[in-house]
Order: sequence, then structure tokens, then C-alpha cells
Amino acid sequence: MKKQSFYDYVIVGTGPAGSLLAWLLSKKKYKICIIERSNNKIIYENPFVETSSFDYLPYYSNKAGGNSELWHNKIFLISKNEFKQKDWNFSYNELQENSLQLQEKLGITKNSIKFFKENKFNISQSIRFKFNNTFNYFNIRNKKNITVIEDSSPIKIYEDNRGFVNKINIINDFKKVEIINIKKSLILACGGLGNAHIILNLFKKFKDKHLNFVDHPHLKIGSFSQNTFKNFKEYSKYFLSKKNLEKNIFDQIKNTFAVIQISVYSYDDLLRNLIKKTYQSKNRYKLFFNFILIKFYYYFYKLVNLRKIYCLEFSFSQNKYSGKICLGNKLDKFKLKKIKINWKILNKDKKYYKSIINKSLKNFGLSTNYNFSKSLKNVYSGIHPSCATPITRKRNIIGVNKDLRLNQYSNVYTLGSNVFPNNGFTNPTWTVMTLCLRLSKHLVKLRN
Repeated sequence: MKKQSFYDYVIVGTGPAGSLLAWLLSKKKYKICIIERSNNKIIYENPFVETSSFDYLPYYSNKAGGNSELWHNKIFLISKNEFKQKDWNFSYNELQENSLQLQEKLGITKNSIKFFKENKFNISQSIRFKFNNTFNYFNIRNKKNITVIEDSSPIKIYEDNRGFVNKINIINDFKKVEIINIKKSLILACGGLGNAHIILNLFKKFKDKHLNFVDHPHLKIGSFSQNTFKNFKEYSKYFLSKKNLEKNIFDQIKNTFAVIQISVYSYDDLLRNLIKKTYQSKNRYKLFFNFILIKFYYYFYKLVNLRKIYCLEFSFSQNKYSGKICLGNKLDKFKLKKIKINWKILNKDKKYYKSIINKSLKNFGLSTNYNFSKSLKNVYSGIHPSCATPITRKRNIIGVNKDLRLNQYSNVYTLGSNVFPNNGFTNPTWTVMTLCLRLSKHLVKLRN
């Protein structure tokens, strides 16, 4: 007989969203189960991705805490420029108020996240905070009313004719199946790609569908001496500035955004190109070499930058049809279909990228004589997959309402960058955590 257990809330994923939500709900004395597919072993590729485009690197930490292991702790709220109320279906003031409340709960310095103008530049100020791994930071494993089930995945959901999911089957790496009964809500919080993987596999209403998504293309421009930026050091990446407070320059042309920072090396970034080639090879030894490259990424940068060569690094927004996620043919270790990722930069986006780059170079007093096409060959992405199941008023698409409830389901929510209606320029993690606080309030109010 299969083991059965009962919980108020079941959360899938232990990353920044899942761990924070479990922590918040646990304070209200609810009985919570949090399910995590990782097993804390070293792996060399994403375990639920079958294929991805050459420039797309879908990294996966395989640790409790999710990709907060890879995150570098940047607290960086989406700006009012990026936020369109008609798309998000609630106000920016509400988002900002939840961000301030969460900062206070976590002891983050007041006014560390802000926006202002300086030296002709639009600045979004961020801070590096002390959680290297959110699962550990919130001490999830030791909370009395939270049950953590690791090395496991949902493999089946049970729903009634009202779209209420009242139980799920989960399976662990030893093929042991357990039935988890749900009294209140199921929340999918396993990342921008992880949520897409679960939704496409398990929800019958979305069978044979695909999801559009976007990410942030990263592009390096120029090859400059150290003296070039001597008056602009405060706009450097944190591993150069050594400061917890970062000033991130941002710009926009129409609905296309970019964040710009001073970084190392040049557009001919051999390290990034090598990382892409080794990751996509699928060769076991090359994947191991790729793991070493990523593990010591910043150490390698210091070695290759002995000549003190610098550049401008851009991270751009994208048109919502830039990427596509669909189910593949191969199965992961839990017998769920892996996903295929097709990602690219659309030509109409390239036009705006070039305009923003030229504008930025001029603002720094630099020449616009560079090879844009050559720079594009060394683009990479895969860090911030977003917008796959966006907030929407439309009920006939795979999306969520303003409370992050999945369309056509009455008690299923999804929390992650996949709910963003557009991706702007901002690292999404803090905005996701802010949405998490907002969702926790909704769930408590709804179920009391």
C-alpha cells in the first residue's frame, strides 16, 4: 500500500521562491510539504532539459536551495520603467510596498534598493545580501511544521471537475511512490524552466502545448584599458568594485531595455565561447571540463585579465516570442519527459540592441566603431528564463491571474520568473521573492 500524508500547502521547489513561501506560511502554523528534485550530487548538465540552443545554457545547481546556489545574492527590484500596470494587473506601488516589507522582515538596509539619475545615467541601485542559499538561510529543514522531501518529483496530479487538485503522486530516486493529499493549495516554485517542465508534463488541460518565453541575452562590447573607465568605477560589476551596493546603469529605447556594467575582457570572450561549446557537446569529459570552467569562472577571469582589459557588458530584454519550450522524447530519472528549448534573438530586437549600445558608448565618451555582428556571435543566455506562464487577463492561455493562480485551476499557483508578463532588464529573483510575500498574504486571507 502506498504511503499517504496530508498537508495544508504543498510547494514544489526549494529555491528563493519555494523556501521563502514555506518560511512565511510556516509562521502561520500551517502544515507544509516542500518537494525538491535535487539530490545534492555533482551533475554536469540540467537533468530535465533534452536539448537547448547553442547560445542558451540552462544551468541547474542540483542542490536544495535551487539556483540561489548560483545567484550571487543580488537584491535588485524591477523598476517602474519596466512595470506596466495593464500587464501586471496590479499597481507598482503595491509591488514596492511588498518589497519594503520583505526588506524589513529580512533585515536588509533601508533605501539600499532605489532608482535615480547620475552623470547622465539612469541608475538602479542593488545590494548583495547574505543569503548564499535561501533554503539554508531560512533553515527550512529544521522547521517543525515543514516536511522536506528531497530527490523526489510529482509524477501525477488528481483534480476534480472544478479544477481543484486534492492530491499528487510523488516518486523518489528509488522508485518509491507516495501519495500527498492537499487540503488547501499546490504551489509550483521550481524556477522559470522547472515550472514549465512540471506544467507541460502533468496538467492535462495543457497537454500537447508549448510555452513561449524570454531570457536576458548577455553581450560584451569593446576592449578598453583600465584608464578608460577611471571616472566610472562605481558602475563596475561587483567582483571588480568589491562593494555590496551596486549602481547598475539602465537604458531603454521604446519597449527594449538594457542594464550596463563595466566588466572584464572584450567581445572576443574566449572563456564564454568555450563554456558554450563544452556544455552543448554532451560529451562526458567535456561536460566535466565545463563544470570546472563554471565553478572557477571568476578565477579564470582574473587570469585572462592580467593585462587589465575591460569592456561594457549589456544584458537586454527580449520580445516575448524569442524562445519556445516544448516536451521532448527523452525521459528524466522520474520518467517525466524532458523539455526542449529553442532560443534566439529576433532581428527586430537586434536593431534596438545596437541603438542602445551606440547610445551607451557615446555616454561614456567612447567610439561607436565596433563590429556588432561579431559581438553577437558570443552572446549567451540561460540565467533568467521568464514569461512562460505570464500574468494575464486571458483565461484561454497557459498563464496566471494577478494572484498567480494557474488558469483553469482553482487551487494551483505558480511562483517564479515564469509569471512575469515581460522581462525588462532586472535580475528577477528579488521581484519573485517580493511576489512571494504578496502571494503568502493572499493564501492566508483566502483560506482563513
